[in-house]
Amino acid sequence: MRKKQNLAALKEHAVKSLSWKTATRDDKAIAKEVHDTKSMDAVHGLTDITLVDELFYFMRDDLGLLDKWESIQPSSIERALIPFHYYLMVYLLKIVYGICYLEPVSDVLFKNEGLMKLVGFNAYQIENGSCKRGKKRIKNGESSTPICVDSLGDNIVKMSSQTVESLFNGSIRSLAAVGTFGKRITGIIDTSLLPTTKTFSGCGKTVREKEIWSLKDKKVITVLEEIYGFKVAVMMCSKSKIPIAVKFGKIEEADNSFTMKLIEQAKKNLEGYAAIGKIMIDRGFLDGEDLWRLNDQGIQFVVPAKKHMEIVKDAYTITGMKDKEHVFYGERMEKVRVKEGDNKSKMIEGKTSAIGVSGLMSYDAYGPEGHDKKKHSKEFIPNPINAVWVTAWAKRPNQKAGKGPVYLTNMSVEKPLTVVDDYDDRSLIENGIFRTGKQDWHLKHPPKKTAHAFKIHVYLTIMMIALTTAFREFKIKEEEKEKKGIETGIERYRRKIVAENMDKVIVFIGCLYGIFYAYELSILLGGSVKDCEKIMGPDYKKIILQKYDLPPP
Repeated sequence: MRKKQNLAALKEHAVKSLSWKTATRDDKAIAKEVHDTKSMDAVHGLTDITLVDELFYFMRDDLGLLDKWESIQPSSIERALIPFHYYLMVYLLKIVYGICYLEPVSDVLFKNEGLMKLVGFNAYQIENGSCKRGKKRIKNGESSTPICVDSLGDNIVKMSSQTVESLFNGSIRSLAAVGTFGKRITGIIDTSLLPTTKTFSGCGKTVREKEIWSLKDKKVITVLEEIYGFKVAVMMCSKSKIPIAVKFGKIEEADNSFTMKLIEQAKKNLEGYAAIGKIMIDRGFLDGEDLWRLNDQGIQFVVPAKKHMEIVKDAYTITGMKDKEHVFYGERMEKVRVKEGDNKSKMIEGKTSAIGVSGLMSYDAYGPEGHDKKKHSKEFIPNPINAVWVTAWAKRPNQKAGKGPVYLTNMSVEKPLTVVDDYDDRSLIENGIFRTGKQDWHLKHPPKKTAHAFKIHVYLTIMMIALTTAFREFKIKEEEKEKKGIETGIERYRRKIVAENMDKVIVFIGCLYGIFYAYELSILLGGSVKDCEKIMGPDYKKIILQKYDLPPP
C-alpha cells in the first residue's frame, strides 16, 4: 500500500525541487522589484560575499564555466540528494577562502546565509538542512547547515581523474578563448614535492641526501632520508602568471618524465588561441631527446647544464680562445635588491655579464630517440646546440668568478643577456604557484588521505589559482581603478575586496540577487538620504532611479 503524503511533505518537496538553481545576478530586476513592492527575501552586508559574487560572474558570464559544471554527476553517486555541483562550488569556495581543513567550513561558509544563497541553497535548506539528518541535528541542539562537512569530503572525492582533469583543462581553454594569454607565450615548467606520512594511501617513496649535525662526530654529515608523498608538475605562462597545464604523480617520478606530458597538454589547452614560443625548465628536466623534440616543434628552450657535462667544459674552453667567430659578449650595470640578513634587504648596483657560444657539438644526447647510442661510431654526427655562460650576476654579488651557470638553448646567443633574462623568470613559478599554493591555498591538505583525493585537491586548487589570477586582471581592466601593476598575494586581495565593499549590500529575491550601495537601497525603498543631496544635488533620487531604468520620483 502506497504511503499517504501530507501537505507539509509536499511543500517541502516543492521548495527543494523548484530552488535547485545557482543564484543569478540581475541588479535592475531586483531594483524594480524592491522599488515596486518595497519587499525582499533577504538582505546582507556585502563584505566577504563580494569575493565570490564577481568571481561567479566572471566564471559564468565571461568564461561560461558554471553552466558546464552543473552537468557534472559522478557515476559512483547512486542516490543524489542534491546536485553534485553544489559540493563542487562549496569546495571551491573553501579553496578561495583559504580554509585549510574541512571542519572550519561549517562556521566560515555554511553559517554565512548570504554566501550560501549565492551558491544556490535556499533559506529552507540553510535553516533545516538538505536531508533528514539536518533536522535531527536541530533537534539535538546543533546548528543546521545546508550540508555537513563529512558529506562534502565524501562526495568531492567521488569525481574521477578524467573529470577533474577536464575541469582544469576546460577552465584554461576558456581563459585562452577570451585572449588571456595573447598569441604566443613563454612557458615555465617546474615540479614540487608534496610530502605525506608513510601511512598515506597510495603514496610514493624516494630517498634523498640530507645534511645533519652529528653529535658523535661533532661535524655536519650527510645521511640518507626516506621521503613519502607525491609530486605535482606545473607549466605556467610567464606573462600572465597563470598555470596552463598540471600533472600529478608519485614523489619518486623523475622531473623529465613530466616535460612532454605538460607541453602536449598545454598545446591542447591553447590550441586555436595561443601557441607556445619558449620553454624555461630547470636542470632536473634536462633530457637530450626532449630538447630535440622541442626544437623539432619550433619551440625555443633554455635549460641549465649539469656541471659535470662535457659541453660545459667546452663552453669554458671556447670562450677563452682567440677565435671569436662563434663567441658573443653581453654586459650591463643594473640596480638590484639583495638580502642583507634578518629579513632586511638593500639596493645595490652591480654588473651582469654573459658569454654566448653557438654551435657546440659536445652534447651527444641532443637528438632523436637512440641518437647517442651511436656516439662511439665513426659515423656519429652530433647535433649543434648553443650555450650561454653567466660570468657575473648583479643579484648574486658573492658569486665566485667563473662559477656561474651555463645554459643550453636553441635560441640565438648573439645577445646572451636575452637568454639570461628569459630564464630568470623561471623563479616566478616557485613563488607564484608552489610557495603561495602551499602557504595561502593549502595545497598540501587534501580532504581524504588517499592518492586520488590528493590529486583532486591539487587540480582544483591550482585551477582556482588560475581563475582568481585571471579574475584579478579582469577586474583591473574592467574597472580601470587599479594603479600600475598587478595585485599580488591572495591575502592582500581579500583585504582590498572587503575595504571596497563596506558600504554595499546584497539583496535576494527568489533565485535572483542584486548588489547595491546602502544609500541606493534606501532610495529604492522610498527613503531620503541627505548626504546624497549634498554630494549629487537635489536630483539625486532621479539619478539613482535612472541608473536602474526606473521612472523618476
